[in-house]
Amino acid sequence: MRRRRTAEPPRDSPAGVLLAYEREYAAAAAAGDGRAAERLISVRSWRHMLSRAGGDPDVGALLLAFAREDR
Repeated sequence: MRRRRTAEPPRDSPAGVLLAYEREYAAAAAAGDGRAAERLISVRSWRHMLSRAGGDPDVGALLLAFAREDR
């Protein structure tokens, strides 16, 4: 059986920033913001890609640039 990591990534890491964006967009989407719901889908996808890349710093920087551009 695989175990998931439960520790939070450092806030200033790409994974930590993407997690903060995900939480922000989830709250806004729950409040009825349609644009936030679209962004939530994107940021979840980027977090998944970063996870699949093993947290590679170059991949993280690229995905974080995408997320910041989308804000």
